Amino acid sequence: HAEPWANPGAPLKLLQWLGKEDAPLLFRLRADARQWLWGLQFLRECTPARTRHNIEQIVRLGTYSRATLQQLRRDMGLQYDQRTQGILHFYTSQKEFDAALAPAEQMRALGCERRVVSADEAVRLEPALAAIRPRLAGATYTAED
Repeated sequence: HAEPWANPGAPLKLLQWLGKEDAPLLFRLRADARQWLWGLQFLRECTPARTRHNIEQIVRLGTYSRATLQQLRRDMGLQYDQRTQGILHFYTSQKEFDAALAPAEQMRALGCERRVVSADEAVRLEPALAAIRPRLAGATYTAED
């Protein structure tokens, strides 16, 4: 997963998630200088330029790690319950789906084949999504992961 939590859409999401115990990123405000310093550093990473830079670094690390793991499995004959069916990120909001298109394009340019797929294709790839098909806006899929 090469999209950093710190991205241009994150500050608004964080505000919407404040006080929600089931938030994807749980943030409890405290009178803690380190927490506020961390928060300011996080916000600094939310600019479009920093997001593009961070995606590049994460893609490089991720593709290197994947290749190294695959080589290690081949060389050592390692067998375990690994899953190699790819990673599907699905979106139930058109706005969120639209926001995923540019990062997916950047990842493809960096050698990570992250395809944009329709809602129907997402259900074909993951049949468990059939029940929410009417709510799906689309998905991105990386078969190699």
